Amino acid sequence: MSRMNFKMYLKEKGVFLVCNDALTGLPFAEETFDTVCLCDIVEHLAPQDIPDLLKETARVLKRKGKLILTTPNLCRLENRIRMLLGISPNPTVPVKAYGKTYDHIREYSLQEIKAFLQNHFHIEEERIEPLPVFEKRTTLPVKRILKGLGDEIYMVAYKKER
Repeated sequence: MSRMNFKMYLKEKGVFLVCNDALTGLPFAEETFDTVCLCDIVEHLAPQDIPDLLKETARVLKRKGKLILTTPNLCRLENRIRMLLGISPNPTVPVKAYGKTYDHIREYSLQEIKAFLQNHFHIEEERIEPLPVFEKRTTLPVKRILKGLGDEIYMVAYKKER
């Protein structure tokens, strides 16, 4: 699908993309959205900036609005193997810049993400899974044994009442 066709497809479905710096506040009125997706974003932010982003996300969500959050799992098997080999799973310092964006600044465990969400959200669902590209290569018994060691954290949470 070409870029123009994709834009038209989204428009037909009522989806509008807005480019905005997540740290400067969201350019929307309070209680605008039913759902906000923060997919693979928090690992690109400094830890001290995440609470403000989540507060702002809660602000633009409607009453009982849904947050879908995904982020790489710090505790994934690959990182545990790195640690056993004496290699840090944390990004290199200084963090690589790509124009105005950055490589991963810090990855988080499931418990850390839950702690970030607790002030503004009720967690409905949490999962750690292999990325879809790896899922087909992983046999079912291995998935059970390695639960929690998957590549990606998937969270669904609802806005808390004030």
